[in-house]
Amino acid sequence: MREQEAEARSQTAFDRHAATYDDDIKGRHARTLYPAVMERLARLRFDTVLDIGCGTGAVLDLITRHDPNVRALGIDLSERMVQRATDRLAGRAEITLGDAKHLPFDEYAQRLTAPLTLLVDDATLTFRMLLQRLPSLSDVESPDDPSYEAFHRGSSSWIHDLSSLKVCSIMVPHVAEAIRRANERGETCIEDCDAAASFAVFGQMGVLLDTTLDKKERVERIQAFLHRLLDI
Repeated sequence: MREQEAEARSQTAFDRHAATYDDDIKGRHARTLYPAVMERLARLRFDTVLDIGCGTGAVLDLITRHDPNVRALGIDLSERMVQRATDRLAGRAEITLGDAKHLPFDEYAQRLTAPLTLLVDDATLTFRMLLQRLPSLSDVESPDDPSYEAFHRGSSSWIHDLSSLKVCSIMVPHVAEAIRRANERGETCIEDCDAAASFAVFGQMGVLLDTTLDKKERVERIQAFLHRLLDI
């Protein structure tokens, strides 16, 4: 409740100051940071940029004027800040009203899980065949996807980690149903299919996010563990 109240106060404050934020004392500190931000960005190569808490769109304005070909995305909790940013950028950026803690991962997660759920839902496959054929999350992600670019750059990698959790939440019920089918066919004997599915899916993340291991080793470790976990 306290967190919600703090967010509401913050939203109200930024709504109140949106009209003058670019010029008055309320936005002075932010304005002093713009040169440092642009200097840092000048050393990076990117096609997509996501500004979380974009405010009036000042930084996205600087970025898109410097490189009109950059895909610019912004999200802010304040409706009036979003309106200011939208007016300011005039089509040069995609501005969304929303909470940074609840970024719109659904579309990206659905794209990632589509080939996975198609395979998991195939009732003609034995569970062993399914584990052998099922690709890892890293296999279905494409660097050509604009969301991949936005989620994998430097300090924005935390967004990718959150999107991975969204992917897992989509996959769990499909995997649980696959385990139930395996039980019915006598391939496995697991009492709590939902818990097993949740553990099998979410439990992969620690290994998948361990960059000290190469991709092949990560996948092999996960497959070996799942074979033992599910007793197949």
